[in-house]
Amino acid sequence: MNSNAVKVILVSLIFVILLFLPSLDSLGKKYSHLVFKEEKKADTVLALDKTPEIPVNRNLTATVFGYLPSWKYPEAVRNIKFRMLTHLAVFNFEADRDGNIANPPMWPWTDVIDSAHTNGVKVIMTVLNTDSLQNHNILTDAASKEKSFKNIRKTLKQFSLDGVNVDFENLKRSDRDGAIISYMKDLTSFIHTELPGAEVSFAGPAVNWGGWNFKGLSEACDYIFIMGYDYSDSRSNISGPTASLNGSYYSIESTLLSTVFGYGEVTQTAPQKLILGVPYYGNHWVTETGNPQAFNVRYVETPTFSSLMQDAERYRYKIFWDKYNSVPWIRYQKNGEWHQVWFENARSIGMKYDYAMARKLRGVGIWALGYDGGRQELWKEIEKRFLFSSFTKLAVMPLNLQDRPFDFKTLLPKGILRVSGVKERS
Repeated sequence: MNSNAVKVILVSLIFVILLFLPSLDSLGKKYSHLVFKEEKKADTVLALDKTPEIPVNRNLTATVFGYLPSWKYPEAVRNIKFRMLTHLAVFNFEADRDGNIANPPMWPWTDVIDSAHTNGVKVIMTVLNTDSLQNHNILTDAASKEKSFKNIRKTLKQFSLDGVNVDFENLKRSDRDGAIISYMKDLTSFIHTELPGAEVSFAGPAVNWGGWNFKGLSEACDYIFIMGYDYSDSRSNISGPTASLNGSYYSIESTLLSTVFGYGEVTQTAPQKLILGVPYYGNHWVTETGNPQAFNVRYVETPTFSSLMQDAERYRYKIFWDKYNSVPWIRYQKNGEWHQVWFENARSIGMKYDYAMARKLRGVGIWALGYDGGRQELWKEIEKRFLFSSFTKLAVMPLNLQDRPFDFKTLLPKGILRVSGVKERS
């Protein structure tokens, strides 16, 4: 081949590259801002709210925060894909009314801590109390409050942990604004001063049943993990989704958008302060009929994703899709009784992840690690959406896709809003 021919080929290649680069660049930018935060904007947000920028798993494009409960340790550890997480929260360190904090069983979990840190995953201590009177004392008694702060600091330092997640549940209505906000604000200031770079977060309810100031709470800490589940549970009168996406009065959508009983103000002004948690479990009732959202006769159990999928495959149950709530469910008869199991699968969880990112949230969360057993479906939903290598592949999708206007409603089945079986919590 002579030199002139080589020159012609090189010029042709350069021309083709220059011709297609603008389209590919435009496609990558257009697609990325629809689902994921752009890196430049995320840096700006962190600077504004002064949230510490702490090195995390750089393979992921958003926060993926998973709770590992003590009853799933140690057997669940072998199935955790650490490269698919940015945070692993050890559940739980039990707090008492005086600010004492007890370690979880078999602590310290050095295998978890070492594996997490090796993979760039932050390890968070979850401080739990579910008693309203004890919580009131921790929040309002100066000595108990200070003691809890010092015990949290001690645990973080002693075991090289990266932050604390406060899970104080069943708070008295009078404690849901001033008391909890004051506690979280003071704790955040204390931990940031004593342990620069450590995170302080709060596990918040899906619905404001009265008294909560979610905006003030979000400003008092680094971020809130929204427990986006239990919209229907053992207390419900009718069967229904554990976490409806948008088809019930109380749903993931209303949790994020409502300014009356949800996080609407935070979603509008500081979405980077929110993590949407999803359930890796379902609810099983005996019901009056086999119709969806039938009246419940009695509650049976809370099956994990792995156990209910095993049963569905073993007994060949037909899995129905509720188009109003965007969730799967199963029904069958046994001994003359109707059984219904409402749960989440890869499809429904993937849709929730898409919605969280469309709302530009900080990320998504899992309750709980280990509930999927050794199954891969739910990890794949994280991989497809948040793993950097998968994300970069999306940037070279066919051009006809990048020209479609993004409207999240087009991804969801149309249907009227229906009130679910959620009962008001005190």
